[in-house]
Amino acid sequence: MPATIRIKRRAAGGAVGAPATLAAAELAFNEQDNTLYYGKGDNGSGVATSVIAIGGSGTFPSTGTGNTWSGANNFTGGVTLGGTTAVTGTINFNGATIQNFRLDDLSDVNIGKTIALANGHMIAWDGTDWVNVPAPSGGGGGTITSVSATANSGVSATTTTGAVVIAGVDATTTAKGVVQLADAAAITAGTASRVVDAAQLLAAKYTLPTASATVLGGIKVGTNLAIDGTGVLSATVPGALTFKGAVAPTSTAPATPAPVKGDVYAMNATGTLDASWGLGAKAVDSGDLVMYTGTAWDHVGNNHATVVDITVTAPLTADKTNPAQPALNINAATATAVGVVQLADATAITGGTAGRVVDAAQLKAVADKLPAGTVADQMLKWDATNTKWVVTGTIDCGTF
Repeated sequence: MPATIRIKRRAAGGAVGAPATLAAAELAFNEQDNTLYYGKGDNGSGVATSVIAIGGSGTFPSTGTGNTWSGANNFTGGVTLGGTTAVTGTINFNGATIQNFRLDDLSDVNIGKTIALANGHMIAWDGTDWVNVPAPSGGGGGTITSVSATANSGVSATTTTGAVVIAGVDATTTAKGVVQLADAAAITAGTASRVVDAAQLLAAKYTLPTASATVLGGIKVGTNLAIDGTGVLSATVPGALTFKGAVAPTSTAPATPAPVKGDVYAMNATGTLDASWGLGAKAVDSGDLVMYTGTAWDHVGNNHATVVDITVTAPLTADKTNPAQPALNINAATATAVGVVQLADATAITGGTAGRVVDAAQLKAVADKLPAGTVADQMLKWDATNTKWVVTGTIDCGTF
């Protein structure tokens, strides 16, 4: 006999509503609310990500009669009602447009106060109910015939035959009026009669950054710096030395003007200082310095230190044939010892010269000539232009 397939169900008498979960693409029918549910989506483990109603008279109306809707029902498209429509409760037309609806076709809007509608009647709320309000007398059926604008109110009003024109008046420094906001170009150009709003002012707010090695910004006056009332920044460098040049030891010490603290002179020869320096028969060498301390001259010897020996470790070696000027060398690198190397040129690579190394650029040049995408059983062949390797599956034994 043929097989019977039964979908998941909930018998009459159970709770209404959808199952808590369904497998992906699984169906379930609830006999309590007459609704067919479907497991939509897949969370990756075969379980539906949502359960939706897809059919059943308990959720979807039929094309016959006797349909009842409960709760809020929203119609976003056009609704056509044929025959007589009886309404109980409230129909909310919030944001909707009611077309082809004539107020003079209504016999009464306010229940209990039957007032026949006529051309020009209005509907008004009297605080309790909607009522029919006849057109005001002497007003041409409620038509506005003239309008005026208050002085310095920012608007103007003119009345022509059958029409009233109300317009804004541009603001001035002496009268109220409408204004136009300034854009960036108007602010830059200073366009007249444009105003700046708070958002533009906030966007234009500028905070001076702190200066750094890469940022132009504000600085503070620090130690040994001073700024005057005109914004001039000056530096005071305590203990700074001023080199005054080279002089002979036998020259007279500067006296006019009086020596300044920090002035430094260099001796241009070996000899004995002149007595005017106040240091007695002081022997000096070429390059020695004499500095004024503020009260007297002081000799600052040039410490001529020399290297008397040098010690090296492998791979360095030292040639001390001339002890005053030893020569340093680095041993060549080997397979067992570190040292200096020499890069291989094309000839050394082709000839396999020992003691030469290949750098990354040379390897890349070779690698660029090797073809990509080689598959099993293919071979490499040096092409006819003698510039690169190519992949081939054919062995060409030449011609005769």
